[in-house]
Amino acid sequence: MEKLFGVEMNVLAIWLSSLMVLIFLVSVLLASRNRILVKLALRNIPRRKAQTALIIVGLMLSTTIIMAALAIGDSINGGIRLGALYSLGGTDIRLSSSVSSRFGDNYLDDSMVDRVRSELDGDQRIDGIMPLVREQMPVVNEQSKKTLSSAVVVGPKLDSITGFDGLIGTEEEGRTKVDLAAMQDGETIINRPMADDLDLEIGDLLTLISPVGRSDHKVLDIVDPVGILGGTESTRASAMFPDVSLQRLFGRDGYNMIEISVTGKEIVEFVTHDEEASKDVTKKLKLAFTNSDASEALFENLKTPSIKDALEKKLAEQESTARGSDTDDPLSDLVKGLDQDSITDEFKIAAIDGGTQATIFEVAEASGDPGLAKSVFESLGALVEIKVDPIKNRSLQFAEMISSGIVVFFTIFGSFSIIVGLLLIFLVFVMLAASRTTEMGIARAIGTKRRHLVQMFTYEGLVYSLGASIVGTGLGILASMLLIQIMIRAFAESDDVTFFYSVTLRSIIVAFAAGFVLTALTVTISAYRVSKLNIVVAIRGLSEELVSDEVPSTFQRAKMVFKWIFGPLTFALDTWGMWRRGHGVTLRVVTFFVLLLIVPWLFVLIIKVFKFFQPWLASGWPLLPVGLILAVSGLDPDKGVENFAYDSAALVALGVTLSIISTGLIVRRILAYRGYREEFQKRVSMSLIGLIMFVFYSLPFDALENLTGELNGGPEMFILSGVSLVAASVWVVMHNADVLVWIVNKIIGRWGSLRPVVKMAIAYPMSARLRTGLTLAMFSLVIFTMMIFAILINLGNVISDDPDKASGGFDIRGVIKPELPIDDPYSIIEGNGNDLSVSDFELITSQAKLRVEVRQDEADLVFKRARVRASDDAWLSNNQFEFTHWDPAYGQTSEEIWQSVAN
Repeated sequence: MEKLFGVEMNVLAIWLSSLMVLIFLVSVLLASRNRILVKLALRNIPRRKAQTALIIVGLMLSTTIIMAALAIGDSINGGIRLGALYSLGGTDIRLSSSVSSRFGDNYLDDSMVDRVRSELDGDQRIDGIMPLVREQMPVVNEQSKKTLSSAVVVGPKLDSITGFDGLIGTEEEGRTKVDLAAMQDGETIINRPMADDLDLEIGDLLTLISPVGRSDHKVLDIVDPVGILGGTESTRASAMFPDVSLQRLFGRDGYNMIEISVTGKEIVEFVTHDEEASKDVTKKLKLAFTNSDASEALFENLKTPSIKDALEKKLAEQESTARGSDTDDPLSDLVKGLDQDSITDEFKIAAIDGGTQATIFEVAEASGDPGLAKSVFESLGALVEIKVDPIKNRSLQFAEMISSGIVVFFTIFGSFSIIVGLLLIFLVFVMLAASRTTEMGIARAIGTKRRHLVQMFTYEGLVYSLGASIVGTGLGILASMLLIQIMIRAFAESDDVTFFYSVTLRSIIVAFAAGFVLTALTVTISAYRVSKLNIVVAIRGLSEELVSDEVPSTFQRAKMVFKWIFGPLTFALDTWGMWRRGHGVTLRVVTFFVLLLIVPWLFVLIIKVFKFFQPWLASGWPLLPVGLILAVSGLDPDKGVENFAYDSAALVALGVTLSIISTGLIVRRILAYRGYREEFQKRVSMSLIGLIMFVFYSLPFDALENLTGELNGGPEMFILSGVSLVAASVWVVMHNADVLVWIVNKIIGRWGSLRPVVKMAIAYPMSARLRTGLTLAMFSLVIFTMMIFAILINLGNVISDDPDKASGGFDIRGVIKPELPIDDPYSIIEGNGNDLSVSDFELITSQAKLRVEVRQDEADLVFKRARVRASDDAWLSNNQFEFTHWDPAYGQTSEEIWQSVAN
């Protein structure tokens, strides 16, 4: 697997491992300055072995999930890549007619084949050029009465098959065991899936149904579904015939495909691949088969000011909503090409891109000049002489996309468990601190500072993090092996998918480093949090009492910021003073030169600036403009500010969340000003925040479209919404715990014996609300994840429990191929002898479908793709499809609506 969330895995591995090493180095550097803190921190690890093991098991959750997801992604990527490579064999590039078979002749004559050979003549990268006929037709085994309605039939030019036949054969008997060039008319070679589906053996007759009727072909051999006989992604059953046989049966003289093999490094047995060479040859062929006259005409048309300005505007909109894709942008190349005086190769390549052509169509149609639009359409229609498809590169990219999608799926659903793991880390350290309050209080009393406590907990936590990363990585690998084995057994009988276990060292590094960094950062934050204690209360072992930092005055905070603006200079002066007093300054001198690298200095400066504004942030009002700016920046361009609308649901959600929190804090400040008790202030303000957030994230996705427009959202919205819903609920519950306890007491008041038991049970959770809240959040996230899985699983059950919702009440659908038209299906069924009769069916209906482009009448809108279905009266009167939205003028139920359509 090469990418995760659009980022190169190599980049992720380098950055995460570098960050992990940096954490180690900083920890070692700090530990070397005060070894006694390290001894105090680590002495508890060997003393309490059971506790240490339990903590490591609790901390390893995030690493295990990440490792399992990456290993499954690597395995699936390897399986799909292997299937694609074996399916394509020697084929790297596939050429076909630019004309669809539905609208014209899609076959290439011998002159076009000769032209392709001429363009590639002498190119050392070319290993073979093979014209062939490839169609999907029905095949029958008359003996077993088994049929395949759509099997791949291939007719290669047998004297051009060199370079493409390396995989023909079986693993048991070896490859290339069949002399393909010696195959005669009336003979065929089939692959194993077809043989299994039709119960065919060597020497049996295969019946092919073609436009000229039925013809029998003797099965010469049965081979593996690879190479020429690999089939397609959706249809694995395939048979190979001599090209002259299929040309005669289809009544055609030419070929509908030309396949090209490019030399490269052997990836798997008999299969080579060179991505860059394939790209170069593809570009060469695209330029060679792009019509020069049409290109020149299109170039001149697009340079028209109105068209060019519209394309530049489209490009600007596309760039403003881009999500960090690193792929080439054909529209950008097209616009850049229009700035040149003459047509460039980059312009031609961009102009034949499907997405770019769709944009050109839209812009030309919206120009308001029918003549110009017609000229553009004609130029685009004549632009491509032959479609060039780098099919092997595209298939491998598809494998990468599928594997990345699966990793993203596991990561998204696993993210809730990862968050639970991080909360567990925080909770573990809070509980460790609670068990050591007396020890920590004594340490503070004899002279240690708060930062020393932070360091002690951090050192201990880093050891736990290292152990958790090691154990989590190992368990993640074991879990992924188990899941892949389950998938292998589930698809053992399928030829469509090949699974095997595979995990790369790079993925192991990413998982280990990511787990360690996440755990280490959480440990550091937890250590900072638990270091806030009251010394007297801690020594006496009384209940937890967290103390707030004394808020410095505005002058003191401004003085600190001013000092760090000139950080290296003031640091140097302090060091000089220490040296004059006789203190050791070696480490400070080294630190001074590190500060000159700017980054650490800027980091500290940012912290000091934040500290300056922190007291005001607690009042809430500074968050309100920040939230509003974020929300406005995420609006749809049609609803937001020009050049400041990024069409992002995540930005809108974050902005609204900040605004809600700001409103709650402002309410709290108002209540404090009016003199209400602090407990009442918290309850009202925090309940308000939680309830509004819960309502906001519970709204349907399109509830606010009138205000925001239609926003783009990715997987991040699922995580953000889920976590926010759980957080809002826990927020409300924990700040109204007293009310809930009162309700419980009222309910159980009639059972006097239970009342003291319940009070004792509730006493501890109510006295340690932080730990109770963390525990409640963890369990809530786990149950939330389980509910999501239950809903998703039940979606499939809905279809299986009531299949008529998906099928409309029909059981069988047959599709009539244009190459094999059937005017009267009833006569075909009745003429089939005793095997089939019209009376065997309760209802037979018919439909016709056509792909079109439509737009709303009398509206200034562009055409969009649609599909028209024409149905007979029997279908309209008997189908059971149900409507979700309709115009009441046509009826009140689905049956009435269908009847209105029929009439």
